[in-house]
Amino acid sequence: METSRSDRPRDVPTLGSKGGTVGERVDELQAAARETHTELARRIRSVDDASAETARVDGLADRMTAIEERLATIEERLAE
Repeated sequence: METSRSDRPRDVPTLGSKGGTVGERVDELQAAARETHTELARRIRSVDDASAETARVDGLADRMTAIEERLATIEERLAE
């Protein structure tokens, strides 16, 4: 999905908007690429952490179900 300039947050600078030499623009683009890479890596770690937490909770839920089933069996035996 493409966004128009009016949809862009106002505090985000446009790449190359400072003018300057080609070398300065390359430096600016490289810095922006590093920042983007760092942010993407942070977000990926966040998703990985959330996925691991979901798997952990799912595992706990499975264990709780098994414990409840065992408890029900014990209660049935005691009721006899």
